[in-house]
Amino acid sequence: MRILLVLGILMTPLILPAPVVAAPADFDVPGGRFYSQAAGGGGALGFAVVDDAQAQLWSEFKRLGGVAGVGYPISKRYVWDGFVVQVMQKGVFQWRPEVRQVYFVNVFDQLSASGKDGWLSSVRSVPVRLDASFDANRSWEQIVAARLSLLEANAPIKAQYYSVANPMVLYGLPTSRVVDNGNHFAIRLQRAVIQQWKVDVPWAKAGQVTVANGGDVGKEAGLFRPETIAPVSPDRSPPPSRGGQQSRGTPEQVALNSINHYRAIAGAPALKLDPALMKAAAAHASYYVLNYGDKSLAGMGLHNETAGRGGFTGASPPDRAKAAGYRVTWAVDENVGLVGNPEKTIDYFMDTVNHRINMIHPSAVHLGYGVSTKPAIDVFNLGFVGDRPGIGLPTVYPGDGQKGIPISSSVAETPDPLPGIARPVGYPISISFHVQDTIKWGEYSLVDGSGQAVQLYTSQKLWLRTLSLIPAKPLKSATKYTVRVTGTVNGQPFARTWSFSTR
Repeated sequence: MRILLVLGILMTPLILPAPVVAAPADFDVPGGRFYSQAAGGGGALGFAVVDDAQAQLWSEFKRLGGVAGVGYPISKRYVWDGFVVQVMQKGVFQWRPEVRQVYFVNVFDQLSASGKDGWLSSVRSVPVRLDASFDANRSWEQIVAARLSLLEANAPIKAQYYSVANPMVLYGLPTSRVVDNGNHFAIRLQRAVIQQWKVDVPWAKAGQVTVANGGDVGKEAGLFRPETIAPVSPDRSPPPSRGGQQSRGTPEQVALNSINHYRAIAGAPALKLDPALMKAAAAHASYYVLNYGDKSLAGMGLHNETAGRGGFTGASPPDRAKAAGYRVTWAVDENVGLVGNPEKTIDYFMDTVNHRINMIHPSAVHLGYGVSTKPAIDVFNLGFVGDRPGIGLPTVYPGDGQKGIPISSSVAETPDPLPGIARPVGYPISISFHVQDTIKWGEYSLVDGSGQAVQLYTSQKLWLRTLSLIPAKPLKSATKYTVRVTGTVNGQPFARTWSFSTR
């Protein structure tokens, strides 16, 4: 009443300012939660961790302990080496659609591959990695045991390593010995560095153990592209397709546009949607949904159906295509992804070997696409003919003059074109002829701008008359590379030379 009395006497309107309430530092958003703590707090800018058709990162974030387990997000979601990733303070999430869970990127291995070992040593006192001979003549079980035994050199560091629920998941294996850096001891791991301080420092007391988190160190070292770690508003839009397509039209049309974008770069003619292949692809997607959880629907089993099960239309892709009314003139091949989005699945496949080459092959003519988002599956059926006259062969990817090519790939697919080979490797190169051509591959090479030859692995898809060249190590950034391939096609010599540039 006193306030009202005073106002009445003064006869002057008094508008009191609303109390200032600080915006929460984190809050719910559709499908997950938005965090601003690693972007200065206040809620205006930050990063969302969400579940959607592309990846279940929010569910994995919670499964791995949330903020206490993996820290705050310090990047938005993006595609790196063919995988959907998001950087957390303690590590980098890598969504693996084939198992529908997150793996952690070996950040410190990636830093080495990016030439950051000198920076790590001089700026962050990170130990030098073990020589490759450390693992020589050892089985995988022996390698694990030998590397874990390196922790015995420092009991507090060992205790920190084993203090988390699953140290091999969060930290990875040791990649150095415990070293004495003067004021502290340190050991390098695949995804972190553990330190024990011998003297008081501003951030730790003598004897205390600290952890240099992989995500934070990777950000400081410049491992992540600037646009990926720039904070965004809570109503962020989903990440765009790397193929530059706009998600307009039906899913089938979006799939067609995305594949034809890459086919044009490779020099292959455009595909056409085929009603029968679309029917077959949609039927197989429905079969997967109806039988979701069946253990046979994993790996190469994703391409198969079992008679008598709900939604069965044919045991194999050609069987299902014929049942749908497709006139098979040469072959029907199939790609299956577990994303539930055509553009993102195609972008993912383009960073592989086997799942790329059939999509952009010069003998492919027809496409069918089927999709489900819950559970997520993408089915691509591709129809092939034996010959397509008038096409400049071989078709190649990356294309001639193409820029912005990734420097590396994990080539994560089944079947594995590089069994037993450590990842990441360099970005794959594909060279294809018609399926009816007789090919004898001759010499091949990849050189950088200075003329230095790149060590290559090879993989052949015989029925597709395709050679894939896979650099043994990640390529250099912002570098022009030249490819040369020779051989004979139908008894006539050929030689193809072209160049591309990395991002």
